Formats: sequence, C-alpha cells, structure tokens
Amino acid sequence: MLKYIMFPGMLHCNMLKYLMFPGMLHCNMLKYIIFPGMLHCNMLKSMYAPL
Repeated sequence: MLKYIMFPGMLHCNMLKYLMFPGMLHCNMLKYIIFPGMLHCNMLKSMYAPL
C-alpha cells in the first residue's frame, strides 16, 4: 500500500476502479499485502514504473 501512496498517478487510477468496484477493494487489499505492485490489472504499469 505504501508503494501506491508514493505513486499518486497509479493511486488515482486505482481509486477510480475502487469507486466502480467497491466489492473488489477488500480482495485487492489482501493481494497488495502478498503481491505488492504485482496485481494482474496493474502488472504492465508495475513493469514500466520503477518500484
């Protein structure tokens, strides 16, 4: 979660997804703890953005 705070551009995009899919928020938070920055929806962004 800290990585997304450091990348406001990615955070803003994720927040928009959370607003449209609130049910997915809890599931994504659990994935962030295990695979930070490696979600399949954000995998390409993680590759282009140096973590």
